[in-house]
Amino acid sequence: MNSALQPNPPEPGSAQSNPGFFCLTCRKKLVAFALLIFVIGAALLFFIPRYIDTGYYQKLIEIAASRSIGMKVSIGETRVSVWSGPGLILSNVMVSEMDRPMLTVKEIRANIALFKSLFDSFELEELKIIDPVVNLIRKRDGSFNFPFIKAYGPSKTVNLSDAAAAALATFKIVSLQNGSINWTDRNVSAEPVKERISNLSLNIARSATRKPIFFYTAGKIDNAVNPADFEIRGNVICEQKPDGGQQKVEFTGLIKIHRLNLARFWPYLDPYVPFQKINALGSLDIKGKVDLDGHFTSKGALVLSSIGIKYKQAFSSALRPRDMTISHDVIGQSNSLLIKEASIELGKMKIRSKGKISGLNGANPVFALELNTNQIDVDELKQFIPDNILTPQQSIFLEKYLRQGAIQLSRFTFNGDMNTLYNLDKPDSYRAFSGALLLSAFSFSVKGLLHDFEGIKGSIALTDNRLRFDKLHGHYGSSAIENISGVIEHLNEWPVFDIRLKADLNLEETREGLSSLLVSPKLKEHLDKITSIEGSIKLDLSVAGESRSPAETLSVSGAMAFDHVGMESPELGLPVHDMTGVVKLDLNNINIPGLDWLAGSSSFSLNGSISDVLKTDPAFDLRLVSFVNLADLDRIKYLSFGNIYNHSGLAIVDMRIRGKFNEFTLENRLDMSNAEYHFMNLFHKSFGFKNVYTFKGTVRDNDKLVIDRLVLDLGDSRIEVKGRIGRFLRGEEIDLDIRSDKVLFNDLDKFLNFFEDIDSEGSINGDFSIRKKSLDEPVRLMGDVYLKNARFKLPVFHEAFNKVDAGFELVNDQIFLKNGVGVFGDGAFNMSGVATISDKHKFSLNVSTQSLNLSDLFGPTPENEGETKPEAGKKNVDEKIKMKKGPNFFAGRWDIIVSSMKGAIGAIRYTDLDANIRYENRRFTISPLSFAANGGRWNWKADLYKLPATIEFKSELDIQDMDMESYFTQVAEVGKFASGPVNLRGKVSGEGKRWSEIKKSLDGNIQLQSGKGVIHRFNLLSKIFALLNVSQYFKLKTPDLAVKGMPFESISGNFTLSSGVAHTEDLIIDSEAMRISSVGDFDIGYNRIDMKIGVMPFITVDRVVSSIPVVGRILTGKNRSLLTSYFIVKGDLKNPETRSVQLESFAKGVIGIFQRLFEFPFKAFESQKKKGEAPVNNK
Repeated sequence: MNSALQPNPPEPGSAQSNPGFFCLTCRKKLVAFALLIFVIGAALLFFIPRYIDTGYYQKLIEIAASRSIGMKVSIGETRVSVWSGPGLILSNVMVSEMDRPMLTVKEIRANIALFKSLFDSFELEELKIIDPVVNLIRKRDGSFNFPFIKAYGPSKTVNLSDAAAAALATFKIVSLQNGSINWTDRNVSAEPVKERISNLSLNIARSATRKPIFFYTAGKIDNAVNPADFEIRGNVICEQKPDGGQQKVEFTGLIKIHRLNLARFWPYLDPYVPFQKINALGSLDIKGKVDLDGHFTSKGALVLSSIGIKYKQAFSSALRPRDMTISHDVIGQSNSLLIKEASIELGKMKIRSKGKISGLNGANPVFALELNTNQIDVDELKQFIPDNILTPQQSIFLEKYLRQGAIQLSRFTFNGDMNTLYNLDKPDSYRAFSGALLLSAFSFSVKGLLHDFEGIKGSIALTDNRLRFDKLHGHYGSSAIENISGVIEHLNEWPVFDIRLKADLNLEETREGLSSLLVSPKLKEHLDKITSIEGSIKLDLSVAGESRSPAETLSVSGAMAFDHVGMESPELGLPVHDMTGVVKLDLNNINIPGLDWLAGSSSFSLNGSISDVLKTDPAFDLRLVSFVNLADLDRIKYLSFGNIYNHSGLAIVDMRIRGKFNEFTLENRLDMSNAEYHFMNLFHKSFGFKNVYTFKGTVRDNDKLVIDRLVLDLGDSRIEVKGRIGRFLRGEEIDLDIRSDKVLFNDLDKFLNFFEDIDSEGSINGDFSIRKKSLDEPVRLMGDVYLKNARFKLPVFHEAFNKVDAGFELVNDQIFLKNGVGVFGDGAFNMSGVATISDKHKFSLNVSTQSLNLSDLFGPTPENEGETKPEAGKKNVDEKIKMKKGPNFFAGRWDIIVSSMKGAIGAIRYTDLDANIRYENRRFTISPLSFAANGGRWNWKADLYKLPATIEFKSELDIQDMDMESYFTQVAEVGKFASGPVNLRGKVSGEGKRWSEIKKSLDGNIQLQSGKGVIHRFNLLSKIFALLNVSQYFKLKTPDLAVKGMPFESISGNFTLSSGVAHTEDLIIDSEAMRISSVGDFDIGYNRIDMKIGVMPFITVDRVVSSIPVVGRILTGKNRSLLTSYFIVKGDLKNPETRSVQLESFAKGVIGIFQRLFEFPFKAFESQKKKGEAPVNNK
C-alpha cells in the first residue's frame, strides 16, 4: 500500500472545483465592457458632429490641398459621418486650373478607426473616392496638367511613387468607384492621343502589420467600337529603402486586358517595336511583379487578334489579318528586360525566344535575342517578309522562282538596337543576325538554269554578316546534289561567296545546261548533238567571287569524275563508252589529268587542258594517245573521207593539239605499220609495212591544214612533206612540197600507187610539189625526181628495167622522163617520155634499144600443152589483193614507140624494128610492128587483150619477100624444107590461155604467094609421088625430093580460117614438072589434114604430045581434060593416110574446083597445037 501523501481535492461548490463558472463570469464581464464602450462611442458619434465646425475644417482642407498640389481645390460640402462609418465626407470636390476642371469627385469619404482613435491614437481607416472624373493631360513639353505629377527621363516616365506611398501610409483602405479618366497626350506624337477609361474601380487595403497591401483595379478602356475590359489584382509592398530615400512600392499580382485596340495606343508601342504600325486587338493575361522603380517580372500570354502589321509602308502584300499568341516569362531590371522564355504562335508559325532588351529608358533600346522556330512553310513565311526590304531581284525570286519548302530557325540570334530593326532594308542590318536556318524540301528555280532545284535540305548558318552553308543536299533536275557547303560574306554590302558543290550529275541535263552557258557557236553545236548519254559523272566544284564585279572576280575550281560514261553524236558517228577518269576545271579552264575511253573497239587516253571555255573561241592544249581500229574511224564524220581515203587495220596515235577551234597546231606521231589504207589515187599502203608519220602543222577554220613538217618513214626510207591542204575533208586546195634524199623503190612499191604494179629496186630522190585547187581539177605536179641504179617493172611490159638512171621533171599534170638509160631485157636502152595525170592517165614513151626481145614487151608465147599450169587458187588471191588496192596509177593509156637494132620475136631473129604500141585497159594495140627478118620485111598490126584467164587478139599480117629456107631452118627449125621468096597477107584473130586453145579458136584469112623456089622435103608429096607412078606409063621420072628437091615456079593459095580450121579451094604448086592443086581443110588445133589433091604432070605430057601427035587426043580424053591423078589425104600432118582415087568419086563441087584449077594448063596445051608444035611421041 502506498503511503505517500496526496493533495486535497477542492471543495465542492468552490470556484476551483468549477471552471465553467469562471469562464461564464469572464464573458459576462467582457459583454458588459463592450456594451459600455458602444454606448460611450454612440454618444460621441451622436454629439461630436453637432459640435464640430465642418465649414472651418473645409476651408483648411481646401487651402492645404491647393498648396500641396499647386492647383485650386474646391469642396462643395464637408460633413462628418457617424453611422455610415465614422469619418469625413467631402462632396463635389473639384481640382481646377484657371477655372478649368481637371478633376471632379462626387464624393470622398475618409473614415477613421474609431476604437484605435479612442484608446490609442488617431488613424484613418479608409479612403473612398466615388465617381471621380480625371482630365489628365500631358503637354507637348512632357509636363502634366497636375503639377504634383513629375515626369523625367527620355521616355517621360511618370513618378508616382511618393503619392502612392503617401496614400498607402495614410489610409488602411483606399477605394475608388465608378471612376473615369480622360487622357490627352500631346507629347507622344504630333497628333494628340485621346483615350478614356470608364467604370474604373480601385481597392487598396493594408494591414496594420505592414504586410503586402491588397490591390485591385478594373475598368473599361474605350476602343473605336467595343470597350476593352481590364483588371489588375495583386499585392503591393511598401518599404523604406535602406538609404532612407523614397519608399519602394512593389506590386505582385495579375493583369488582364481583353481586346484592347493597340492601334489607338500605337504611339506608346512605337519606340519598342520595329514596325510602323500595328493594327490588332490585344488581350493580356499575365502574372508578375512590378515596382515603381522599373523592376518587374512577367509571365503569361498576350493574344493579338485580327493583327495587321505595317513595316516601311507595307508589310506584305499577301498578309491578311490573323491572330497571334505571345507567351512569355520575362524579368525587367535596371532599364532592361530579361526574356527567360517567350513563344509566339502566328498561324502555323511558332517562335520561341529568349534574351535581353536593354536601354528601355532610352530612345534606342538594344536587343540580344535568340529565336527558334518550328518548320515554317515558305508560302506562310513570304507573307511576313516586308516587300520593300527586298531588292527587285529578291522579290522576283520569292514570288516567281521559290515554289515550296520549309524553313526553321535554330538558335537564331539578333544583336542590335531598335534602329537596326527599323532599318532591316539596309544591308548593314544583316550584321545583327546570326544562327542557323534549317531548310527542308526547298524547290526553286534560278533564272538562266534549265532545271529546278528540288528537295533541298540542310542548314545555313548566319554569323556576323556571313552565311555558311552546311551539308545542303537535294536534286537539280534529275541530278543528285550530294553536298553544298561554303560561305557568303559581306551580306550588308556586295556579297562575296565561296561555295563548294558535290553532285552526281544527270548527264543529259548536264549537256543541256552546259550548252546553254556556252558562248562558242562551234562548241555549242557539237555539244547539242550528243545523244544516248549513259554512265555517271561526279561533280566536286568550288565557286567563289564578288557580286560587285563577278566578271573580274568569279572563280570556279573543282573536278568531274567520269565513271563508265557513254554517248553518241552524229558529228562523231562512233559511240563512246566506258569513259573513266577525272577532269579538273575552273571558270575558264578545264584540266584533264587523265581520261580514258573506248570508241568502238578503239582505246583512247586524253590529257591536257582547255582554257577560256566560256568565251567565244576557247583555247586548248591536249594530248591524245590511242590504239585505233581504223574501221571505227570510218564512222567518225571528221575522219570519213569517202572515196578520197579509206583504211583498215590498227593505228597507234600520239597526238598533241594546241590552239583554238578556228586555228590550232597539231603535233602527231602516227604509226600505221599495222594498217592498210589508200588516199585518192596516190597512196596505197599494205599491212605489216613500217609506216610512221611524224607531223607538225596547223589546222585553220576546221578545214584548212598547214603542214609545217611531215616526216613519213616508210620501211627504210624517209620522205619529208610540207605545205597545206585547203579543205582536207574534201581533198581540195592541195599544195604540198615533198622531198627525200633517198627513198628505196622497194618501199615505194608498198606505198605509192605510182609504183603499185612496179616490181622495183634501187632508189629515188628529189623534190616535187603536188597542187590541186578543187575537187574537179586535176592534180598538178612540179619538181624533179631522180632514179639511181633502179630496177622496176611497169605493168605494161612483161620484163623489168634494170640499172636505170633517169630524171623526171614534174610540170603541172605531166611527168617528163628525160635521159633514161639502163638495161631492158638483154639490151641497153635510152628512154624518154611524158605522163599526163588526169582522170584517165596518159603515158607516152620512146624506147630505143640495141637489142630487144619482143617477149620482154608482151611476155612469152602462149604455153604449150606440156607446160606447167598455174595454181588455180593463186589467181584468185592475186585478184583479191588487187581489189583491195586503190585506183591503179598505170591504168590509163600508154602510147609507146619502140625502136630496136636487133632482137628476137620468139624464134624470129630480126633487125631494124619499129613499133607503135598503145596499151589501155589491158589491151595492146600494135599499129604497126615492123622489122626485117628471114630476108623479108614483116609488118604486123594487132589488138591484143590480155585478161587474167585468156588472151584475145585480132591481127593483120603482111610479110614481103621472106626467104622460106631461112624461116624453116631458123624459125620453124624443121630443116631445109623449102626455099624461095614468099609473100603472106591476112587477118587472123583468136583467143585462149594456151597455144593449143588459141589454135583452135583462129578465125580470118590468109593469102599465100611465092616466087620460084624448091621444095626439098615434104612427106606428103613424097607419098603422092610414090603413088603417082607416071613412069609406069610414060617411062618418065618424078622429082626426087630427097636429092635435088622439086623446083617450082610459084606457090599460091587462099585460106579461110574458122575455129582453128584453115580451108582452101585454090592451093596450087606450079612447077615445070607438074601442077599440084589442093582442096580441103587443115585443122590447125589438132594438126590434122583432110584434103583432096590433084596432080597434073603437064611437062611430061607436053613431051609426049610433041613426039606422038595422036596421043593428045588420048591424053585429053572425051571431055578434053589432061591426064590427072587425084588423091585423098587424111590424118595427122606428120604421117597422113594418102590414097589415089578417081575424079568421079569426088563431089560435083570439088570436081568443078579441080576443073578450074587445071583449066590453065589445058588452054596452054591447045595453044601449042595451034602453033604447029610437033608432038614428042605419036605412039
